[in-house]
Amino acid sequence: MTLETLITVDPGQVDPNPYQTRLELDDLADLASIRDKGFLQTPKARRAGDRYQLQFGHRRRAAWMQFRPGEPMPLIVADLDDRDMAERAALENLHKPLSAIEKARGIQRFLA
Repeated sequence: MTLETLITVDPGQVDPNPYQTRLELDDLADLASIRDKGFLQTPKARRAGDRYQLQFGHRRRAAWMQFRPGEPMPLIVADLDDRDMAERAALENLHKPLSAIEKARGIQRFLA
């Protein structure tokens, strides 16, 4: 079982999942409730030096920065390895088709 800790962090200290191949975050209007209610599901990340790398929650992070600028963001920090990060990125990409460029990026990162 992975130890998880809930923290608040400057969202500018949170980087994308290095295995995420999706280039577009789409329109964030459907996440406007973050302004008043916060997250329904808190993004999850791992430590990467003095920064964090998202495992999931890229659109939620972007919406937080748009709708709650300057506010620290809740974040679940867990001990995640590269396989955990790559598997979650692959699962998230099943929901929307990837472009040819995004697919190529994913294959390249997986083989590296």
